[in-house]
Amino acid sequence: MTTAAQIRADARDDARRRVQDEVLAAAAAQAAELGWSAVRMGALADQVGISRQTLHATFGTKESLGRAVVMRETERVLAAAMAALHSRPDDPVAAVAAAVSETLHGLADNALLQAVLADPADPLLPHLTSRSRPLIERAGGAVGQWAVVHCPATPPAQVMDVTDSLIRLTLSHA
Repeated sequence: MTTAAQIRADARDDARRRVQDEVLAAAAAQAAELGWSAVRMGALADQVGISRQTLHATFGTKESLGRAVVMRETERVLAAAMAALHSRPDDPVAAVAAAVSETLHGLADNALLQAVLADPADPLLPHLTSRSRPLIERAGGAVGQWAVVHCPATPPAQVMDVTDSLIRLTLSHA
């Protein structure tokens, strides 16, 4: 039986997630338009309709918010790649080709990524290069799980090596 306290806790969690999603969407839009350096925490909080204190309590520093923005975009691109992988369940090679193609096309059309790549001094760029481990691990885990199921004869260590290489090459190409 659900208690009133559980209902209130669930409502708070839902509200928190909605605010986080709004902040991340607004931050990504501002970064795509102005560059990450021009994004201001106070202006972002005002745009979303929360206090700056709430923004900092939710994300911490601007650096942490930037990581969250990158991971949000990673999830969006990864969802499309995973859909492409699952679209060809009987042909793993074609599925991987479709996923890589989907990813590269998605990244080419991604306004945030294009803004970050256009400015070599953009503070978000390291999250895609020298500090990209969380991105690579997230994508590697999802693609690796798919590969283990769809390529059962391939040893798991080899699956992980190929998956890691594929993700790094795709990211580098983007």
